[in-house]
Amino acid sequence: MKKLVLLLFTAVTLQVSAQSYCTAGPSSTFDSEITGVVLVGNTSTISNTDSSCGTTGVQDFTLAYSADISLGANYSIDIEMGTCGGNYSGTIAAWIDFNADGDFDDLDEQLGTYDGMPTVTQTFNFTVPHLDNQLLLLFLLQFQDSI
Repeated sequence: MKKLVLLLFTAVTLQVSAQSYCTAGPSSTFDSEITGVVLVGNTSTISNTDSSCGTTGVQDFTLAYSADISLGANYSIDIEMGTCGGNYSGTIAAWIDFNADGDFDDLDEQLGTYDGMPTVTQTFNFTVPHLDNQLLLLFLLQFQDSI
């Protein structure tokens, strides 16, 4: 059983073991954003739901949330796209760096994408293909374009 850490929430960056996953982040406090992430692990759960708006830049929740997962087990993660006043089409996506190599390019690391309008909760199902020490999650919301 390994621990899965909620790394990024609404285009967030993180630096763990000198790895930098992304440097982007929202530049506006308006429009839509990711307002919820829920992943039920074996004995601990990531449940970060916050409908408040007005956050710019990157949000890093690595110290606040984690869930434990097991090799070969099936899980689902719910990601909510909320609104801060404007309803604009966008794309949400989720990744897990299963082998902790500092990128999300490997087979099975992208859990899925969803194109649509807020407010919506999208569920991505996944099976843990392999595990490294501490796994990192990335969630991204991009407006009016595909990821």
